[in-house]
Amino acid sequence: GGWHPSAPKPPTSSLKGAALTKQLDKWASTGIIERDAADAVQWTADYVQKESLADAHFVLIGAGSAMGPCAKLLELGANVVAIDIPGSWGKGGKRPASGLWKRLFALADKGGGSLTVPVDASSRATARDRDALAEVAGCDLMMEPREIGDWLKDWVQTLPKKARVCIGNYTYLDGALHVKLALCADYLIQTVLDASSRLDKPAACAFLCTPTDAHLVPEEVAQAASDSFDSRLLKSFGLEKLFNLLTMGSKLRPNVEKPVETENGECHMVDGLSVAQGPNYALAKRMQHWRAVSAYESGHVASTMVAPSTATISVIHNKTFAWAYGGMPSFGFEIFKQETTNAVMSAVLVHDVMNGKGPKNPTNRRKFGVDNALKLFSSESVHGGLWRAPYTVDSLGEA
Repeated sequence: GGWHPSAPKPPTSSLKGAALTKQLDKWASTGIIERDAADAVQWTADYVQKESLADAHFVLIGAGSAMGPCAKLLELGANVVAIDIPGSWGKGGKRPASGLWKRLFALADKGGGSLTVPVDASSRATARDRDALAEVAGCDLMMEPREIGDWLKDWVQTLPKKARVCIGNYTYLDGALHVKLALCADYLIQTVLDASSRLDKPAACAFLCTPTDAHLVPEEVAQAASDSFDSRLLKSFGLEKLFNLLTMGSKLRPNVEKPVETENGECHMVDGLSVAQGPNYALAKRMQHWRAVSAYESGHVASTMVAPSTATISVIHNKTFAWAYGGMPSFGFEIFKQETTNAVMSAVLVHDVMNGKGPKNPTNRRKFGVDNALKLFSSESVHGGLWRAPYTVDSLGEA
């Protein structure tokens, strides 16, 4: 799963069976992912060998996203409703949006699942004419949220009562547009959650949290980060502590904050927030957190967990970020390849939706100690080592 700037090549093989279990154990034992995340991936690997996902339906907002689970869900035989930009955008240019839909169609053909897409009502394109269909598929989320919501509401009405439904937001735009996009996506999520009341089990919602954020973490994780900080001081013979002092504490800051006293006891927090990502990114992520907590408190599964820093094309095309990623393993991080992240996070998602005994199911909140709403984000973390690292990511250098 690791990556460095000189070799951003995709993985050459897929792990299964004993090899997968070995890799999961390695990640968990070295603090790259948490044990419950490894268990969730293993659960899904075992589940799909025996059971079908024919009754599982996933609405993916931003289905073509590099970080999204579309490809893996189709491969596993799930049903996907893809929401993404209109295929007519960019027609005649170097990168027409129709190419996105052609890619999704190819994934559906290759996988064992089904793909449902919105199309222009005036179009006569059929599934047989993929080129024509690709140009009329898609929708403008920021201009047509109500129309898309009504379409999804009608779609829910067509499902059998036993259907398991999940709607996830995998969108991203730069700057203030990210906030606007998150707001429109939130409307769709609320619409599907409300419409699912007719089903035997209410719909779930899904989000990928960024590791470069502040999160409550289990006490054992906070202690591991603190021990890692102390260990670095010894191994560097005090040089890293000296660097911290010379920069007046702005560099190589401890990763763990002091425990916060609450009515339910101490809460431990890791500060992974990256100021370089800006206020709009932070606000958009807060909106996703709020929706996840609201849905969870209303009885819906909220499959929301930290995903690792990943070498997607949108990131590594920036040489500064690419070389920053290359240096991060020196501080205990592992940068995942896109394909690895897709596989791991898709497996955790399937676990959360299909396994009623998981930590993201509100009926199990007492079992998993979710006595504070923010502890919803403390489980099944695939943080790439950031939670257990000695220093805050923002104090390692400049981006």
